[in-house]
Amino acid sequence: MSNFPYLDYELHKVAGTFLLVDMKQSGENYIKPIEINEVGADIFSKAKEGENEEEIAEFLKEEYSIDFEEALSDVKDFIGSLNAANR
Repeated sequence: MSNFPYLDYELHKVAGTFLLVDMKQSGENYIKPIEINEVGADIFSKAKEGENEEEIAEFLKEEYSIDFEEALSDVKDFIGSLNAANR
């Protein structure tokens, strides 16, 4: 996703929990990792690979056996929640 604002973040799985960690931060203004679920991890990974919202939704449709509109809504909701968490 070309306008994906989280390219400096890395996805880590720790003790069964998925975390997004800002790798460019300094210790001065610490940004707490963002905890996400498995679907969020899939969305994040695909977005970081450069896939657009529709491509990610198509992947989710196939992977989780949901309809395209629900998948696309999930993608948009996830990106919106990341933006809210990072303010």
